[in-house]
Amino acid sequence: MSGEVLLLLILMKSIFKALLFLLIGVGILFLIYYKVNQGYQAQCRLDGIAQSECSLVKKLVLDIRSTQWMWLVMMIGVYMLSNISRTIKWLMLLKPLGYRPRFVNALLAIMIGYFTNLGFPRAGELIRSGLLSKYEDIDIEKVIGTVVIDRLTDVLCLLGFMLLACVLAWDKWTGMLIGLVEKGQDQSSEQSTVLYYLMGVFALGLLLVYLFRKTSFLSKIFERLYVAYKGFKTGLLSVSKLEHAGAFIFHTVFIWVLYYLMVYFGFKAFEPTASLGLIAALLIFILGGMGMVIPTPGGMGSYHYLVMVGLMSYGVTQADGFSFAMIMFLTIHLFGNIFFGLLSFVLLPLYNGKKSR
Repeated sequence: MSGEVLLLLILMKSIFKALLFLLIGVGILFLIYYKVNQGYQAQCRLDGIAQSECSLVKKLVLDIRSTQWMWLVMMIGVYMLSNISRTIKWLMLLKPLGYRPRFVNALLAIMIGYFTNLGFPRAGELIRSGLLSKYEDIDIEKVIGTVVIDRLTDVLCLLGFMLLACVLAWDKWTGMLIGLVEKGQDQSSEQSTVLYYLMGVFALGLLLVYLFRKTSFLSKIFERLYVAYKGFKTGLLSVSKLEHAGAFIFHTVFIWVLYYLMVYFGFKAFEPTASLGLIAALLIFILGGMGMVIPTPGGMGSYHYLVMVGLMSYGVTQADGFSFAMIMFLTIHLFGNIFFGLLSFVLLPLYNGKKSR
């Protein structure tokens, strides 16, 4: 098989995976919209509002227009500050390995990686590793190792914030779990419909693994795990030789504090959530992070669902919860990642072109 054909097959496989994840995300989001719209229409009938005047899409547009844009600007500012902090943290991991890449290259590679994740979930880490390896002439396996450590510390932070949320908002956690169990017993509830859809997607994934169990599918998984293991060992070496461990820990936690602040600023930007406090923001922040685990573009669908459920526990209506999730999704996951990602695509070669002269 020629190299061109192999490259074409890999490209087709990547496109298929991206379309599959996009389809899953759109499907979940459509189901959520459908069920929220049903509840919104029912509320309109109770309030005596004519059906022609009761449009969830129109409400969503009005909600977006009514947001306090200064809070959204602050949210984007905090988002970029988190990326700067992540860049500093990444450079700290690379320094013990003998590399001192330029700050601009590392930052632009991170932004392009986030942009890539929108179309090819979980591919952004490989892209940012490859870009830094290309422009800074660093062994890509060592770069991947530092990215693995970076993501591992993210997981630890997420677990830490989740534990904190459980302690500070235990009543809300238990209330949501009890509510989901009760809703799950009602086949007609909107939550159970979405949950069954997610279970169906999981079952489909297991079926595909079973059907392809005798092919090279599983061997490729083990091969990737081995590569990740090698990268992890390299990255772990960089952690053990950190010059400023305290600064590394600071940036690790600081990034997630900034993520949390983005949710709080989002509360302030939207009138139905403006009165919610810091603990409520912590709970919604954790739920949103859990929604991002599903590899759909920007957590599409799963992010909206969990954020909406969390806000309902604080008395926010289902429709308003959906609007808030869309405002956050459009501001950060779409505008932030797309705008700065495309800008980075342009700036990265230009910056390195100037440096090469």
